[in-house]
Amino acid sequence: MSVFTSLFMKLFALAMRRSDDKRDRGLQEPSSLTAYRDVRYAPSGGKEHLLDVYTTAEEGETLPALVSVHGGGFCYGDKERYRFYCMRLALQGYTVFNFNYRLLPARFPAPLEDLNDVMLFLAAHAREYRAKADEVYAVGDSAGALILSVYAGITSSPAYAANYAFSPPLRLCAVALYSGLFDVGKGVEGFSAHAVREWTKGNRAALRLLSAREFVTAAYPPAFLSYSVNDPIAQATPAFAALLRARGVKCEVAKYGQGDKSAGHVFHLDVRSPLAADCNRRQHEFFTAVRCT
Repeated sequence: MSVFTSLFMKLFALAMRRSDDKRDRGLQEPSSLTAYRDVRYAPSGGKEHLLDVYTTAEEGETLPALVSVHGGGFCYGDKERYRFYCMRLALQGYTVFNFNYRLLPARFPAPLEDLNDVMLFLAAHAREYRAKADEVYAVGDSAGALILSVYAGITSSPAYAANYAFSPPLRLCAVALYSGLFDVGKGVEGFSAHAVREWTKGNRAALRLLSAREFVTAAYPPAFLSYSVNDPIAQATPAFAALLRARGVKCEVAKYGQGDKSAGHVFHLDVRSPLAADCNRRQHEFFTAVRCT
């Protein structure tokens, strides 16, 4: 990584950290949850291979599993920044797995491998953590939405999965993709383009594999998509939704921010926001409607 890129990424991370600190200042963790913290989901690595689990299930009970893939431009973010959001999801009736993954300088497909390791861990330890391994949902935002969208393709297309050295152990009942970056080979500008270039550097096949046209088939899991019209990458979500529908995939799109400039990129993470509450309610209703059978 060049000195310029390293500095650029550090400044981006600093700005995001300040923004997240402001968003979450004063929040308290719900007392009604059981939390398992700093659980190692992969045998190697340090804090990048830790996860937390939040649930309202009592001992001996299980709830549908929900895996959260955080955003951060491949260079920022961790489970601590997502704990309040993930805890709110747990209050909807899920056992939520909130995990760290390898950031830059680790490159494609490292986060996909880490997500698969989380799924392997879930498959092996679901009941121990009060989750259902046969009813698994996932959410991701920004770069996390890209990672999750690709992983959903790996779980649903054997031909596409053959490009990777790992095998998904579980079926995804549905996914929710927020403020996502899709089809990275075209129409990507600004910081997003810089982050993708750095994440895929030296891998000639990566941009092809990261194109939604490569991994979306009719077997792709049902998808809830949300974005704000004020987001610099707003155009990516309706374009991805159009592809999903053209391929016969059940899809719902929630658009926000018309007349409200306060709704920006990943606005749904602000648990104080009425817009975020509405968006997360709609996601839950979508998951409930397509629930695995």
